[in-house]
Amino acid sequence: MTRPAIGTSPLTVATVLIAGLTGAVLLFDTGGPPPREVHMLAGLALAGVALVQVAAFWRPLQLYLRRPLTGFVLVMGVAVTVAGALGWSSAAARPGPDPIAVFRALEAAPVSSLAELTGKPSARLVADLNARGYVDLRS
Repeated sequence: MTRPAIGTSPLTVATVLIAGLTGAVLLFDTGGPPPREVHMLAGLALAGVALVQVAAFWRPLQLYLRRPLTGFVLVMGVAVTVAGALGWSSAAARPGPDPIAVFRALEAAPVSSLAELTGKPSARLVADLNARGYVDLRS
């Protein structure tokens, strides 16, 4: 048996690592356009390498898919992936405020708003925070 698609496994590993690392950077919102572009390109490269691997290993894949459980797992995996890509999730069903927007609003809010959330008087909260090293806080 010949070795089809020599080099696709290292390409798969490389594209998964690049997409995973740039995805983590984007998850924690520490990157701008360069990580997003690299992430998108790595994802497209991963899809291309995956198609090459499926084509190269088509016969063993057909034999493997003759088992009922593996066929079911593959079909369900594809269905879940497509549903996630199209935005069908429980999070989409429950709209709410954007968490990042909420944190930015809290960051920009005066200390008196934070005092209302904690139940302390504004002057006492400012004194407590100043005592802990947060300087230049005013109510």
